[in-house]
Amino acid sequence: MDKKDKPRLIDPHIWMFNLVKITSALPILISERLKKLYLHGKKPKGFSRKRIIVCANHRAYWDPVIVCTLLWNRRVQFIATKELFRNKFSSWFFKRVGAIRIDRENVGINTFKNAKKALDRGHVLTIFPEASVSNQQSIRAFNPGAALMSLLCEADILPVYIAPRNHWYQRRVVVIGDRINPKQYVSSKLPTLTEIQHLTDIIRQQEIKLKEVYDSWKK
Repeated sequence: MDKKDKPRLIDPHIWMFNLVKITSALPILISERLKKLYLHGKKPKGFSRKRIIVCANHRAYWDPVIVCTLLWNRRVQFIATKELFRNKFSSWFFKRVGAIRIDRENVGINTFKNAKKALDRGHVLTIFPEASVSNQQSIRAFNPGAALMSLLCEADILPVYIAPRNHWYQRRVVVIGDRINPKQYVSSKLPTLTEIQHLTDIIRQQEIKLKEVYDSWKK
């Protein structure tokens, strides 16, 4: 991790994040009792210390909080749809907990600039490439935005699978994959649409493997 990417002790840009982490993420950490599984059976060395973008499936609106509990030692910012910023209060709140606004129909350059700033301050960025919440058991098609953002922001991708829970008292299971270096899948500084789509497919394929790890463990 470069010096500029090291997490800051205090970050006034998202000062409310710490409050929400204590009042929301901590109770979820206790109640959900996260059980971590890994793609190759053991925790990758230093998986949470790098300049990373977490790509996860999207099962519920509190998934960002689950990612926060998963990476408890880091500040986590997430890409959020413009609907969360629909009024003055929600806009004020989500900006201060680290949400980065995106218009899925018309993605602006500011989204990428704000994402890079978050990573430069040492934060983890979270993207849900399925784009919306779904209770489907299968992994849906991925939006290419995560792949493009990882290339423009020069950050590795960390695939994460958030498993469903049948009962509230069950432990939440999260499967963690291997970091994906996006530079391995492009041949120049300006990636082609084909390369971006290929990287998107690579990310989704690993996500499917993470689900298979969970399915095998569950049996």
